[in-house]
Amino acid sequence: MRTEKLLLSSDGTKMFLGGKGASTTTLPELLGVYPNPTKGEIYVTYQLPEGAEQGRLELRDLLGRPLLNKSLSGSGGIVDLSQRRLSPGTVVLMLYADDINVAHTKLVVLR
Repeated sequence: MRTEKLLLSSDGTKMFLGGKGASTTTLPELLGVYPNPTKGEIYVTYQLPEGAEQGRLELRDLLGRPLLNKSLSGSGGIVDLSQRRLSPGTVVLMLYADDINVAHTKLVVLR
């Protein structure tokens, strides 16, 4: 009887030694932004972790200055930030659940 070893990496990927097969387990996407880079339209998708009571979306420039602080309703959804006038450059989008930063991503704003 042949026994295969299972390796579990830090990102949750399962790999089997011996080349017989592989499966992956991925964490849910908590925060997404599209299109990225953008010339004006900005859509943010979010999913709060299970059990979170309140959510907040924060947008900051690379110097840490706040550009937006928005409370979120529901456990997940899409937020349209297209009406925001952002200067060209890179900004950081952060998702907070119960005042704990659970996800972040960068957004590139073009002219």
